[in-house]
Amino acid sequence: MDIDLTIVVTPVNLEVNVEPQETTVTVTPNVTVNTVLIEPQEVVVNPAPIPVPIETIVINEGIPGPPGPSGGGDPLFSAVASVNIVTGNPVYVKSNGQLGLSEADIYSTCNVVGLAASNTNVGFVCPVNVRDLVLPDWTAVIGTQYLTLNQTYFLSTTPGQLTPIAPSTPGQVVLSVGKAVTADTLEISIGTPILL
Repeated sequence: MDIDLTIVVTPVNLEVNVEPQETTVTVTPNVTVNTVLIEPQEVVVNPAPIPVPIETIVINEGIPGPPGPSGGGDPLFSAVASVNIVTGNPVYVKSNGQLGLSEADIYSTCNVVGLAASNTNVGFVCPVNVRDLVLPDWTAVIGTQYLTLNQTYFLSTTPGQLTPIAPSTPGQVVLSVGKAVTADTLEISIGTPILL
């Protein structure tokens, strides 16, 4: 007896185990979705009705999971931290390929590549966000818990910090890093550094 088994692949790790008397559909991470009693040892997968002797079918695709924890955002890349980095710190890539804290007082450190996506100790890999960064508390980066809606934030003269007030002293760099779209979300849009 053949059974027509239609597997609709919405990107997910789907595993179908066919054993005498039982079929188990398991979605990674090993959560049983459905168990059905059956007898055949062969499975015909539509639209190609060819009997396939099978013990396990594994479809390796992934569906998007639930949103990640705060600070998750959309990391573009990761690099090793050359200093301790706090989530939200503006960072730049040093000549050795490691991440450093950007600051507006030193032109060579002002090339912000994004904002740190997690707290990272020196020597460990730090993911870097380049789009939006959501933080429930921005105190470590701007000095206050919440962003000001529609406010543009600039690179600060304090390493790894942002400020709503652009630097104005000759020799400093003005660099817009992003705009607050909510009290906890900064839309990252890095401008061109302007040396004063």
